[in-house]
Amino acid sequence: MKSLCFAALVLLLLPALSYCQSGNTQATIDGSTSIQKACKYGQYGLDANGGRVTGVNGALWRNGAGCGDCYQVICTNTQLCNSQGVTVLATNQGGNDFNMVPAAFRAMARPGLEDRLVSSGIVGVSYRRVACRFPGRNVLVWLTDDTRPSQYLSLTLLNVGGVNDISRIQVMGAEGRWVTLTQVVGEVYATSDIPSGSLSARVMFSGSSTWRQANNVIPREWGPNQSYDTNFQVS
Repeated sequence: MKSLCFAALVLLLLPALSYCQSGNTQATIDGSTSIQKACKYGQYGLDANGGRVTGVNGALWRNGAGCGDCYQVICTNTQLCNSQGVTVLATNQGGNDFNMVPAAFRAMARPGLEDRLVSSGIVGVSYRRVACRFPGRNVLVWLTDDTRPSQYLSLTLLNVGGVNDISRIQVMGAEGRWVTLTQVVGEVYATSDIPSGSLSARVMFSGSSTWRQANNVIPREWGPNQSYDTNFQVS
């Protein structure tokens, strides 16, 4: 009976165990300056968080739900690296658990040793998920490059602070009915059932049953690669 109970407990815990919010792994440097495409963030994927962004992979990628997560990453090479590490924002999918842009990778180095750290190319790191911070910045509704006006609405959110994952998004137009968007991948939600007129949007985050709403946030003439201000912040 005890073995059966233990097995049942393991099965219940598997979803929680499948995603570790801290651990030890490796970080590599990503020298690409192309738009970070996997999270559908556009130029924001390179510029956000002061440019200290990273691709993530494996359990951290979470089939795209890892987009927008923040991590404190500390290099374990004490000869080359400082003790505080760097806080990075996940905006892409990478080959290693952390595939950092040069600015983020260099930020882990001791003063004057940045070039030596970059030349190493790959280092061992410890990491933990931390709250994202976007002081003074409102959450933005971002229409991804898959959006087709009047045919297909594909969106995600930018500047989401704290440790928050999107759980539901709905939009409402002139008809006065809320349309629930379908999760396409990760933090990207979409619908072809598009209400008319300007669109209000509301979102529910993980661990909450409260809607955050932005009235008429998406104008009547909307299109891909556009951002719209919700006038609210999340921390």
